[in-house]
Amino acid sequence: ENTLKNYSINSKLEMVRRISHIIEDNFITNSIDFKMFDKVTEEGTSKIIKEMHHRGLSLFHVKYLAMMSITSDNNSIKKIEDFKIFLGLVDNITSFAPIFRHRLDKKMNNPEKAEMLIIKMSFQQIKYSEAVFDDFLRYNYFFNFKNENINMEDIFKKHFNFSFEEYAKFVNLVFLLSSKTQVLSKEIILNNIPTLDKLKIQSMLKHLTQTRDEFIESFNKNNKIGTEDYDQFQKLYDFNPLLIKPFISYEEELYLPIPQLMYWAITEGFYHKICDEEGKKFTEDFGKNVFEKYIEKIIKTNEKIKIFPE
Repeated sequence: ENTLKNYSINSKLEMVRRISHIIEDNFITNSIDFKMFDKVTEEGTSKIIKEMHHRGLSLFHVKYLAMMSITSDNNSIKKIEDFKIFLGLVDNITSFAPIFRHRLDKKMNNPEKAEMLIIKMSFQQIKYSEAVFDDFLRYNYFFNFKNENINMEDIFKKHFNFSFEEYAKFVNLVFLLSSKTQVLSKEIILNNIPTLDKLKIQSMLKHLTQTRDEFIESFNKNNKIGTEDYDQFQKLYDFNPLLIKPFISYEEELYLPIPQLMYWAITEGFYHKICDEEGKKFTEDFGKNVFEKYIEKIIKTNEKIKIFPE
């Protein structure tokens, strides 16, 4: 955190965005334009990629780097000129990954603690190692489902103005654009996606953007920052508001620290927002209609399984 305070928010978040592209195996890493890194040759960028993988860096670690870049003091105008500055931070983060603790741990016997340790180690990083394109297929079914009891397509459009397919198209195009450009801005997004109307892009961005102040407020509230319940040694596992809205606006600039989180935002993020705003009846209708039909559809792919209706 003390290191990050020395650099401007623009410099930090743009560097985090580039790192996000080069370390993620689940995405199209070979689509990266080597000109993303200023004054770095193609050979130099390949070396950076090898360095990141050698250090074991993943999105799990990058999200912490992004959160600290947003919440740390941003009065500095100093730019990050050398990528190696981040390598030291990467080493610190990857070498410090304590298992998250719970107040009930003390009541467990040793075998139970060992079992919980394995479970915790798995779940700590599971969110950031998911194959999000699989989620796309699942949520495409969810958000387009309709029967006599529920019309998810209409509900989705009521909350987000456009269809899930249009958001999916937008997110894919922005992700590819981000992987090709050294600097990503709102103007670049608006002017380089000709297949989408600018007004539509601006409307979609509103649903996916939060101000820096809103991010910090959500970060502090959900992580209980400043209270006796907060454990600073567990910072690596803090709730990340970028999962809900991956774009950050600050001083009339727009940032996308971790492009991959756009995929979570329009799937799980949008689903939970609908649940919060629609209430209990929606969640009950969704479970009885949409989710049950989805499970039935999956089960039917196995011809050996026979389904007995209620």
